Amino acid sequence: MNDIGIGVVMVPFIAILDHIAIVSAFAKGRTFDATQEIITLGIANLVGSFFGSMPTTGSLSRSAVNLSSGVRTPAGGLVTGVMVLLALAFLTPAFRYIPKSTLAAVIICAVIHLIDYSIVMPLWRSKKIDLVPLLVTFVACLMWGLEWGILLGIGLNLSLLLFSIATPSVKVALVPPGKQHGGYVLVTPAHGVSYPSTSHIRATIRKAGLKQAGGSLPVVIDCTFIDTADYTSAKGIKGMVEDFQLRGQTLVFLCMKPRVLQTVAALHDGITVCSSFDALPEALADGETEVGIETVNGDTLHPAGDLVVSTMISTPTSDTSDAANPLLTTTTFLDEK
Repeated sequence: MNDIGIGVVMVPFIAILDHIAIVSAFAKGRTFDATQEIITLGIANLVGSFFGSMPTTGSLSRSAVNLSSGVRTPAGGLVTGVMVLLALAFLTPAFRYIPKSTLAAVIICAVIHLIDYSIVMPLWRSKKIDLVPLLVTFVACLMWGLEWGILLGIGLNLSLLLFSIATPSVKVALVPPGKQHGGYVLVTPAHGVSYPSTSHIRATIRKAGLKQAGGSLPVVIDCTFIDTADYTSAKGIKGMVEDFQLRGQTLVFLCMKPRVLQTVAALHDGITVCSSFDALPEALADGETEVGIETVNGDTLHPAGDLVVSTMISTPTSDTSDAANPLLTTTTFLDEK
């Protein structure tokens, strides 16, 4: 077992990746169920373990050879198996005279058409960062072996994914004074607030409050795209609210969903919530009224103290376009990343 080392972990990973890669390569645009393929592979290996078989998976090179040879049905596997058994029984002594270069040439000719060169330029034109995992995995597989190359590629992809989650796009819009309000700063996070992104979003909102608003204009956080919030993000929101309260600057949460409000309200009993853009001017002009909330937008919430909510409540809308929101017709957008 000690001699196997990392192979104990990598063999199942490679088997699954190889199997899915074969299906993807030969699907030719047709859809397939990857879960079904993985279950089938697992059952085959489970049954084979009772008979002492080697780990079962697909082979990209042999599948390519079969395709080039005109195989179209699963019966090709049966024919291949019979030929392998006959070769092992009667032709093994003759194998020593076959040059490895000849076998390599057969495999190269079979799989050369599976190499997708055309993907490089679309990746370069669409999003250059996506080329990094591709090139790193390719080079690592050539230099250090398939196992380490796959691990490095997976780790790099996870790092890029975590970075995008931790630093979401936050749009900052400076809304000039109008007839119904004295102007404010509108901050719109792109997606839900979670543990990795809490610090980034909090720092962006603090920067918007001090720089764009000059520390005096109200700051409105549009929560339309915030579907989830965890305990850490709720603590971050609590600290942010306290920072704004210390310097006497208004902070309003706009269109906050009930489940997010419930999470935040469990830690802080004095946040300003406005249900829609229609109610926002009156909330900014007339101030807020403390009320106890048990339902928001028809969804029941567990009481968690008094919440500060705008005095005018109307039906929320997820449409934040200029046509739906006349307050944003003359805004200045400053994208924060």
